[in-house]
Amino acid sequence: IDFRINKVTNAQNNIVELKFNFLLKAIGSGISNGFGFQINNEISKEDITVQGIELVADYIYLEANGLESNQEKPVVIVFDDANKIMESPTGFGVNVELDKPYVEPVEFEITISLPENKYSSTQFSSDDFNPFIIINKQRSKEVHLSNFPPTSLADKSIFGTSDDNSNEGVDNYYKSKDNLPWAILVPMGIKQPLEGVQITSAYLNFYEWASSEGNYFTDWFRNNPTNIDETKVYNPPSEEFNK
Repeated sequence: IDFRINKVTNAQNNIVELKFNFLLKAIGSGISNGFGFQINNEISKEDITVQGIELVADYIYLEANGLESNQEKPVVIVFDDANKIMESPTGFGVNVELDKPYVEPVEFEITISLPENKYSSTQFSSDDFNPFIIINKQRSKEVHLSNFPPTSLADKSIFGTSDDNSNEGVDNYYKSKDNLPWAILVPMGIKQPLEGVQITSAYLNFYEWASSEGNYFTDWFRNNPTNIDETKVYNPPSEEFNK
């Protein structure tokens, strides 16, 4: 998923709207995932009105203002079933196999409206944006960025099981036992690894970057031969969505 965030302010430099543009450009795996985000700051749920969400399944419950129900903090579910919204022409995966038809990415525009002159521009930053996926339409199974907290609806009993090393007691979230993140955010659009290819094989310096918690190889994602094995990433017929 590619995304952009636009903070709309008025003449007093107070936030009027938050606009989120998301581009679903590929789907790996054979399960149906959803996508949403939590706002990790003190913006009140009661002050928010959400527009632009797309729900096609039946497991997400919303308040009248468009936020997800039963959440302590504001949570927006952008879509709930990627496989129905961006259907595969071959029954499995989208834009992750070179011998399969290319599918145009699907765009979503989420608008959060706020009361005028209540929240200053400094009261929302990119650090407050906490994106996550919902695994296989099981609402309690979330995957967030490393050390970003789960929402109120996440099942915390699965932390530390299997290959996960999350430990809520020390605010260590969503990392493997090798200290690799379950989800990543980079400042530009990148090529996704082909289906069945580990990201550590496609992006040659990813392991060193992740295991060092971002201290080394900070440009691991940039498009040059020392970073990327081009035989292991998906090259779409059009790069328009990476502009």
